[in-house]
Amino acid sequence: MLPLAFWFFKNGYIKSYLAFLKAYMLFKLGLMSNGGLKNKFSLLFFKGNISSIQSVIKSFFEQGIAYNLDVLNDFKRYLDDSDKAIIVSANFDLVINSWLDYMSIDDVDVLATKLRKNSSTYFGGIDGVVCRGNEKSLRISEHLDLNNYFILCYADEDSDKYIMSIADEKKWVT
Repeated sequence: MLPLAFWFFKNGYIKSYLAFLKAYMLFKLGLMSNGGLKNKFSLLFFKGNISSIQSVIKSFFEQGIAYNLDVLNDFKRYLDDSDKAIIVSANFDLVINSWLDYMSIDDVDVLATKLRKNSSTYFGGIDGVVCRGNEKSLRISEHLDLNNYFILCYADEDSDKYIMSIADEKKWVT
């Protein structure tokens, strides 16, 4: 839901709600996939100069986004005690990396949904596949040898069952 909250922040509630409503109705009717909906979001508001978009994201975080403080504190404790941390998320890599920068959290690998871009511009649209469902398990398995790591996983939706199946410790977040 972070992309939706960001969209409302960037464009204003009424304008954002109306633009989102059409795509969401198609999604709910089964005429648009989750990946299609996420791609539509990226086409609507993740287009333009990278530094300008990052500035808007930073402003969004400064306004006080809603995130689970218990999970954040747990994650920070884990970072202090671990050799490697990886965030695997269906969210856009730009948003996750911007959040890590904003929170001053370093040395975390991010495996997330990639946006189409070059060195200075986001074009809108997804580069590759949405990192959701089984795709999360595939990406983490390609990124490291699971047998050599203790896997702690936080999840918040049913599609996370695949990545939860490879976790040593599972935490469902509400």
